[in-house]
Amino acid sequence: MSLTADVVRDILALHYDRRSRCLDFLTSLTDEERSRPIGPAFGSLAGVLLHCLDAEEYWVQRAIGGREPLPPSSVEDADALRERAAQVHGRTMAAVAGLNDEALRRTVVYALSDGVPRRAAVARILLHVVTHDFHHRGQIAAIASQRGQEPPSMDIL
Repeated sequence: MSLTADVVRDILALHYDRRSRCLDFLTSLTDEERSRPIGPAFGSLAGVLLHCLDAEEYWVQRAIGGREPLPPSSVEDADALRERAAQVHGRTMAAVAGLNDEALRRTVVYALSDGVPRRAAVARILLHVVTHDFHHRGQIAAIASQRGQEPPSMDIL
């Protein structure tokens, strides 16, 4: 895979635009609607978004380094969600601002909870952050729709 730094920044801009739509939707809900249990995965609609924010923080730190990740958050009120999203957005954009094409091709060695060593280019890790988020925003939209709410379109087009 060969992604340029400019393309990665464009993909991240799209990612943040769609996350903003999701965040606007979630913060328009009542506290009860936002934190109502959805089952075993992530607890609530707000919990799904917090999972995405924590995962982005974790993967960007793993790919680029140079900072301690923010501790995971579990606060689901509207102001806290907006603050956390702004923090993660700012930290990610600062981390990728100086990346060039060569830096995106750098291989990162990591292990998941199974301890098996894996390798991926920085560009692939950043792409994972975006696709992971799109996946979970789809879950948020589907659950909200099943509840009779009308989430905004979070698709690319």
